[in-house]
Amino acid sequence: MSPDLPTLACLAALAMASPALANDSAAQKAAGGLVLVESGTVAMESEDLTISPTRIDIAYVFRNAGDTDETLTVAFPLPPIEGYGVDMQPVELPRLDEPNFVGFTVEVEGERIEPDLDEQAYVGAANVTELLEKHAIPLNPLTPASGEAVSKLSDAAYAELEGAGLLAPRDFGEALWRYEASFHFDVTFPAGEPVEVRHSYQPVAGMSFLSAADVEPGTDLSDTYCIDAGTRKALGAVIRKAADAAGTDDPSNALAFLRTVPYILTTANNWSGPIGRFHLTIDKAAPGNVVSLCENRIEKIGPTRFEVTFEDYTPARDLAILFAAPDPANFQAR
Repeated sequence: MSPDLPTLACLAALAMASPALANDSAAQKAAGGLVLVESGTVAMESEDLTISPTRIDIAYVFRNAGDTDETLTVAFPLPPIEGYGVDMQPVELPRLDEPNFVGFTVEVEGERIEPDLDEQAYVGAANVTELLEKHAIPLNPLTPASGEAVSKLSDAAYAELEGAGLLAPRDFGEALWRYEASFHFDVTFPAGEPVEVRHSYQPVAGMSFLSAADVEPGTDLSDTYCIDAGTRKALGAVIRKAADAAGTDDPSNALAFLRTVPYILTTANNWSGPIGRFHLTIDKAAPGNVVSLCENRIEKIGPTRFEVTFEDYTPARDLAILFAAPDPANFQAR
């Protein structure tokens, strides 16, 4: 789990890096979607973030350092969903048939509230939301309802959307637009008072298989998740265990199971000042699983849990976490 996190430019607008989930951030309602803005008076005193292969829980404490109460719209951007290669896209939407496909919940000072959902669709920089709505096509291209609506289009309607770059030729049947969505809710921050905000959701995880060649030094996985020699050895043991379960005598051809969970952390920089106290917990879900991420200060605190705490923390980079297991059932928390 090394080396340390390198410095990257902070996010200044709602430019959601794919595929990722994000921190709460102050926002304002604007035409075409939500735009993140900086808050000059409300600071994030603490953030407790827990990430597992199938669940993310966050507890914040905010404080308004100003002299007057302030009501802000707080935005939570979902990961952008690319429509191309729908059948082959190695991601899992936890709740395919629901607009809230990650099961996002939020509490403010212990009270459960229902956030609003802003949804937009794009081809490149062009907003194509109205064109999809004109043809009654759900905006999320990975949902069964969206695919069904596309399949029922008349030839003329299909040609219109194909000409606008939203669809591949009909024989291929691929959606080509990008779906971006953000939950938002208003919170009043009384002057000088702490406000606790909690939310939970199921991450949009990348899913694939893992071979020994995938984690060799210099590979994309090795570089993205900072796989060091010790972690590489542990991953080899997971792959061998998967080979044993599959009944093969050749581990070089064996495949373990992989989930990758990204998380946008840098949007926290839109609040006033650094995070006073940031506590990250990673739970790999089962003792036989392996986890890797680019953070060499994280420490093991239990059979499946790791943690690190920072004071006066300014995130310089988003999180990318790799989980590997010999059996996909091991990704479910015990």
